[in-house]
Amino acid sequence: MVDLRVLGPFQLHAGPGDAPLRLSHRSQALLTCLAAAGPHGLARGQLAALLWGDHAEAAARNALRQALHRLRGELGTAANALVATAERVSLHGDGWCIDIRRFEALADRPDGDRGLEALAHYGGDFAAEQEAGPEFSAWAAIERSRLRQQAQLLLDRV
Repeated sequence: MVDLRVLGPFQLHAGPGDAPLRLSHRSQALLTCLAAAGPHGLARGQLAALLWGDHAEAAARNALRQALHRLRGELGTAANALVATAERVSLHGDGWCIDIRRFEALADRPDGDRGLEALAHYGGDFAAEQEAGPEFSAWAAIERSRLRQQAQLLLDRV
């Protein structure tokens, strides 16, 4: 199971007890987008625009193809958990443990101890210290604010 953390400092572990994988900044941003997108992932066009918004559409899509190829190499044996079709790119839910998804699922149902459990998954600001161009930065700032508010609401309840 691949463990991905995008709340707080970016961390990626290919398996339990494995050392963190070192990824390029662009690969980190790509995984961060996919983690936040949920199990259905993002359309290739959306992903290309977020990460290569300053490129023409064809060049951005080509850059995405190259980045996905590089990312598969960086992931090694965990690469099968990355699903890329002609239309969409996603992280296969069964192969990933993703902090943002767990946080949001628990925060949506904060009854009992779930609010505390959700907060345990909130390791800090979303996409902290990540840079991948102005479109990514603007999107990440919106997500960061939304997630901070969600965490604050949970803190106020407990």
